[in-house]
Amino acid sequence: MNKIITTNIIAAVFMGFFYSYFDFNIEKSTSYIFMNQSSNWIMLFGLFIAPFLIINYKKPLYGLAAALIGLSTEDLFYWFWAKTLPASWSIYYPVLHHIPLDDIFGIFLALLLFSQ
Repeated sequence: MNKIITTNIIAAVFMGFFYSYFDFNIEKSTSYIFMNQSSNWIMLFGLFIAPFLIINYKKPLYGLAAALIGLSTEDLFYWFWAKTLPASWSIYYPVLHHIPLDDIFGIFLALLLFSQ
């Protein structure tokens, strides 16, 4: 595997891990009131999409692929911290038999983008 792709995947998994822990602890704290849904999207863009696009400015598809992997692993680790199954979050995105379809689609799209 290409060294750039491997580095992007490792960085994306670490970002997903740390953001999920941060997000889980913020939501269970009492200070969560100051945040709204739009600030979550701004944080996701600022933590995942923008940095990976900037780092991979010569290959923006690699940056998008890494962001997709990071977002998918963030969901996985979030459910780990919350000790819940993805079906409990099915109001936010489609879930089929406890399998989040958007995360599966994101991983496949990331692999397709890395193959470019």
